[in-house]
Amino acid sequence: MPTEQAFLAANPLHDPMFVCRQLPGIRAMSLAVGSEREIVVALLSGSIAAVTVVSLHYEQWLRRRYPELVSPHGGLGATLGLHMVVLLLDPFFDAAGQPLRIGDDEFVSCFGGHAFVTSPS
Repeated sequence: MPTEQAFLAANPLHDPMFVCRQLPGIRAMSLAVGSEREIVVALLSGSIAAVTVVSLHYEQWLRRRYPELVSPHGGLGATLGLHMVVLLLDPFFDAAGQPLRIGDDEFVSCFGGHAFVTSPS
């Protein structure tokens, strides 16, 4: 199983965005506030997206909305640094009934501006 240490050793810049840009079939998107709908359209068309989030804001939203979800690896940190989160539509639920949902305003407060989207399946 890959570890975070193995990832960092293979990626000396410690930049997950650099790694994502190197993967085949990945479209990098740099989005301004207000254009996040492009991510929703990609998800609804069967893509998976990795997005950057502001760690502190995302962690605060997660604790407020889903306090029962506790990572065995701890939180993302108490900084304004960026972290990557993978978004996908769970195939066992319809689009309106996804188990974790973030509203538009909440997403805007967390979103770090970058998305990496797979080609639709």
